[in-house]
Amino acid sequence: MDGRQEEVDLDTSPDCIDSLRLVIRAFKRRGSRLREGFRLSGESASCSLSISAGPEGAASSFDETAALSRYAALLRPFMAPGSAVELHSVLGAVSSSGLVDPAVCSCLASALEDADNKLFMSMVVNGKAFSSRDVYFAYAEGHLFADDDVAKGVLAQFSMAPAWHLIQFLFHNVCRRYAGVVALFLDAVLELERNHPELAIQNADSPRCIYCLRDDGDFGPEEHVIPEAFGIDELILNGAVCGNCNNALSALDQRLAEFEPLALLRAVNVPLTKKGKFPRASFREFDVQKTKPRELHFQVKPDQDPFVFEDLPDGRVRIQMKAHGRRIFDPVGLARCLFKIGLGLVAHDVGETAACASRYDAARAFILGNGYFPNHLLLSTKVKPDGRVTAAWNDFGQATIVALSIYGVRFAFNIEPTPFDMPPGVVELNLDSCWLGEPVAKP
Repeated sequence: MDGRQEEVDLDTSPDCIDSLRLVIRAFKRRGSRLREGFRLSGESASCSLSISAGPEGAASSFDETAALSRYAALLRPFMAPGSAVELHSVLGAVSSSGLVDPAVCSCLASALEDADNKLFMSMVVNGKAFSSRDVYFAYAEGHLFADDDVAKGVLAQFSMAPAWHLIQFLFHNVCRRYAGVVALFLDAVLELERNHPELAIQNADSPRCIYCLRDDGDFGPEEHVIPEAFGIDELILNGAVCGNCNNALSALDQRLAEFEPLALLRAVNVPLTKKGKFPRASFREFDVQKTKPRELHFQVKPDQDPFVFEDLPDGRVRIQMKAHGRRIFDPVGLARCLFKIGLGLVAHDVGETAACASRYDAARAFILGNGYFPNHLLLSTKVKPDGRVTAAWNDFGQATIVALSIYGVRFAFNIEPTPFDMPPGVVELNLDSCWLGEPVAKP
């Protein structure tokens, strides 16, 4: 294929180029996070298995530390089915693009095939040779990250020690091998971007900040509409938020992540923070820290007794806990965090020009901390937790209504100062109303 034909293929495949841009961005972020995950923390990802035999039978031990689990969690996006950076799908996207040297693609395919198939020891289970991919699938999908019935069935064959400790040991060694493959892929992806600058995410030709309305700042950093602290890496703005506002308003994202009802649910639902660490939260009564992908560690503070245990007829145990935040509830401060998301949604869906319209000037001033906002914030009084984050908004002409649900905690608000009365049935929906305007003077 000559240079002219390659140029034609590139120009006539915008969908392919857009898809590659997203793959490159996601792989760079997650690959770099995996590569740097332990260098910065000083934790050790080494592991060792101990097996001994005696008159009473075999004994074994394996310490699956939080560091090992975190390393596996950093690798997880590259292995999880359906992930945007799953290694086989990335290999397919890179190979089919025609933009990467076939010899490089062949090297990547060979490294991935070796990682999939070759264990450092021979292992036969029920007459079938066990591969690295089999080890990963059984332990990851059947125990560490998920509860897949097929994987659990495979894993059940290793339920007794020393077989259980052996499969843990093999799993974490397999993870280290796949991490080496990720490093090879990352080098190839970075080289692809260097050779084809058109694949980089581009800012708008005439960027303008949706918060301060300036057009002369640094528009290099991308902006997450939903804070990345909630494990969301979609809904990205480029060229719509200046560097100054991106830095200054990041405090609002942190404030929302530390809002106590969300902080606890975030520890449950977020796999890792954007720094590649397990999330944690702190309350007056206890601290909670994720120590494995599906395990939480609660540290009760002195003179506190926040838990009530109740045995259920079916053998399960119901646990109720009492938790209080460490700061006074501030609806105005909370609303600033949420309004930032609302204006970002408008910019993402219909463009920064629409988000810069004068109808949102009051919201802009409020987000930037310039006073109150003459409207209400509706928020949940009762929560049914779930693992989803959803966002929607509607333009009603003189009102822009935003509805958010973060792990089951619901919010609704109008980012315009037009009256927003509580709709019928709000009480039944377990929503409460907080006034965001000037406090009413008491007589």
